[in-house]
Amino acid sequence: MKLRHFAGSALALLAALPLHAADPVVANVVSAQQAGTKLVDITFEVSDADSDTLSMSVEISDDSGTSFTVPVTALSGDTSVTATPTPAAKALVWDASVDFNQQFNATMVVRVIANDGFAPGPPPAGMVLIPAGPFEMGNGTTAPEGLVHTVTVSAFYLDQFEVTKALWDDVHAWAVQPANGYIFGNAGSGQGAFHPVHTINWFDAVKWCNARSEKEGLTPVYYTDAGFTTVFKTGEGTAPFANWAAKGFRLPTEAEWEKAARGTLVGNTYPWGNTIGGADANYNGSGDPFDNNFPGTTPVGFYDGGQLPAGVNRANGYGLYDMAGNVFEWCWDWYDGSYYDSSPATDPRGPTSASGARVLRGGSWFDGSDFLRCANRFSNDPVNEGFVVGFRSARGL
Repeated sequence: MKLRHFAGSALALLAALPLHAADPVVANVVSAQQAGTKLVDITFEVSDADSDTLSMSVEISDDSGTSFTVPVTALSGDTSVTATPTPAAKALVWDASVDFNQQFNATMVVRVIANDGFAPGPPPAGMVLIPAGPFEMGNGTTAPEGLVHTVTVSAFYLDQFEVTKALWDDVHAWAVQPANGYIFGNAGSGQGAFHPVHTINWFDAVKWCNARSEKEGLTPVYYTDAGFTTVFKTGEGTAPFANWAAKGFRLPTEAEWEKAARGTLVGNTYPWGNTIGGADANYNGSGDPFDNNFPGTTPVGFYDGGQLPAGVNRANGYGLYDMAGNVFEWCWDWYDGSYYDSSPATDPRGPTSASGARVLRGGSWFDGSDFLRCANRFSNDPVNEGFVVGFRSARGL
């Protein structure tokens, strides 16, 4: 994503909310204000493997992508597009004088949306929708994080909060009943019912996701065999196989996690922007009131405005909490320090060969603020567990 400057202001450009079995894709969005007017030219490329007729729309934010509340009614041009699998150049014109008779500024963000008529229902309870489309991954300086590059992920749901001890216990108690057949290496720990569960290794997180799926009547994602016949319920020696078509609970991929953490912003260091302080997240030195406890987690969503000075809310643009700090979060992927130098551009799911470690993201209460950056990559042996490690679960649409 790039900033396009005009008339002393800028528009940051995002794309696309795909909404069908084969998602439409919007790319190469560019915006420019026509000199001497308040007309804004928006050009883009759009494609769709289903060759559907798409309705094109635009959403605009004037607060750096935190919310998209600027009305967009005066839109003309390619508002209806018959797409093909081959990207085609299209154009829209927004008459800002009708909807937003003000000067543009550097906090404005434009999002182009392709809608093929199918929309997902409301997110499952406790989850938020992360829309499909591209985002800018990496930070461009640190080798394991890779150069900034465009990655496209399919739409998915993600837990709004890290899995709490209470939720873990509820599913765990169901799973270990003899009739259900799950065996975990650790029962999980937590400072309180609404603190994040911790001391969970990767295998136990995966098994718990399967158990949550079965408990809620959903198809599990993880199996002991490539034919997806035996649900993964026990053991830590052999990595399970993932059925990506299943709609049960699972761990997010590393790319999904970073897109979600960035919360619609582009180039941001942290989920809410580029600075961090004690009122933003739970990390080493943040000064939160739980600092004297060990492990020093806060309740999930502690930084939600209710616990902080008026007006402070550290949910990101997708409404997710604790994507920075509190506990590290397991991702699905094997870790490879150079993976994003040559990874697939769409739905990367980690290297296929085992590196011996799985990805952790987000930093923790024990770590300095550098670990809390959206781009920071960390890893650990999947059998290891610790008081800084938890997780949140995802679901496919």
